[in-house]
Amino acid sequence: MTQSALDALVHRLTRQDMPIFAQSMKNIQGLSERRDSSLSELAHVVLQDAALTARMLKLANSVHFNKGFRRINTISRAVVMLGYDTVRSLCLSISLIETLLNGSLRDQVVREMATAFHSAAQARKLISRFNEKYTEEVFIAALLYRIGPIAFWCFGRDLANRLEDALKLDAGTPPARIEQEVLGFRLQQLTVRLSKEWHLSDLLDAALERKDTADIRVRAVDLGYRIAHNVQHGWDTPEAAAVIRNVAEFLNLPEAEVVPLLHETAHEAFEIAASYGMAASSRLIPLPREAGLVPSGTTSPDEFSPESESPVSSPAFPIPDPVLQFNVLRDLSTLMQDTRIDVNLLFSVLLEGIYRGIGMDRVLFAVLTPDRASLRGKSGLGWDSREEVLRLSLSAQPKNGNLFGHVLRTQKPLWIKHTVPPDLSPLMKPEVLALSGNSPFFLMPILAKGQSIGVVYADRTPSRRELDEESFSSFCFFCHQAGLCLSYISR
Repeated sequence: MTQSALDALVHRLTRQDMPIFAQSMKNIQGLSERRDSSLSELAHVVLQDAALTARMLKLANSVHFNKGFRRINTISRAVVMLGYDTVRSLCLSISLIETLLNGSLRDQVVREMATAFHSAAQARKLISRFNEKYTEEVFIAALLYRIGPIAFWCFGRDLANRLEDALKLDAGTPPARIEQEVLGFRLQQLTVRLSKEWHLSDLLDAALERKDTADIRVRAVDLGYRIAHNVQHGWDTPEAAAVIRNVAEFLNLPEAEVVPLLHETAHEAFEIAASYGMAASSRLIPLPREAGLVPSGTTSPDEFSPESESPVSSPAFPIPDPVLQFNVLRDLSTLMQDTRIDVNLLFSVLLEGIYRGIGMDRVLFAVLTPDRASLRGKSGLGWDSREEVLRLSLSAQPKNGNLFGHVLRTQKPLWIKHTVPPDLSPLMKPEVLALSGNSPFFLMPILAKGQSIGVVYADRTPSRRELDEESFSSFCFFCHQAGLCLSYISR
């Protein structure tokens, strides 16, 4: 094998086996790097993926992440309650796991994920002793520190079979040497290439290349991995003792204080992996013997059950959920009590309630420009891309009358059915038909203190499901409540 073999594998992983993960990483990382990115934008990214939404809410309500035991029903609320960095970290972690669950879950994948979660938990704990603001960044870098081997064993196909056979035949030789002989490259080289190809993070690049060892974040990532790697055969081995000394030096603490800290974090790693649905991997994280949960070194990856860790199944389109509708309305009422509320977050909750609660295929909010001459797409859910929403531009002037402008002026909701009333037909301009696909839709203005500020649009065009009276009534009520919230906040 030559360098071209590594190039070919990177290309296949990026284009065929893991394209969704690679794109998700770029989307979420790109969002976090923009200064104008907000909580509502992150919520929007999550809500575009039904499976990610389901996983996120499950984790947000788990004991490990929801220590206040307050039920979180919407992604918008999860971002507020858990924090931007935590939700971003959850997004990236879930995306990785969802991708792996679509591949070949070999024993090596289960072991590597156990090490990954243990590394990430230990690294996060170490950096938290210095600066809390780095915790999630370090967690992700440590979690992805072995993304190359994880991806290889999951999607390596014949190459993975050949390497697996070679490792079994020559158990006494260092694995890296066998990797080089069989593949022509080491699996950690694959991690370096994937990190750069997918723009995973500058911190991960620095940790992989051993750059800037004075950076405490890089040292935390490196130590997190070494802890997880060195204690694989138990906490009372010479390797474990060596890394404990390194940690004591890093934290400037006595070893007697470091040991219980690392033990406690191992338990946290066990719980985190289990929360993510990686039960078999959690059982491979070495826990201190006195814990009584899992005796160190006695669990076999043969216990792994793919059925227990299958991806969360989600319908192709949201279905009506009356309970969720009630909870979203309650969240809107709660927002009225917060004088520091971000208006973008308010509309994020509103659109999520209509999209997931009422069960619409697509929902969009268009806001009036400052001169009140036109409507511009502001945010939406269910569309092919955010750009599709932002491109929307409609006149709000009577002389260029269209249905959206009509709703702004009358301040009344509309349900456009298959047969458009004769008096409204002239207002069904080409841009409105292009948006709706000439299918039924709901339309209602948002009023703040009696003045129209924008319009909410919703349809079920992609699924071709029929609209109904109950959905229209709920849609109108949601929009009315949002207007009440705006009026209250503006006072």
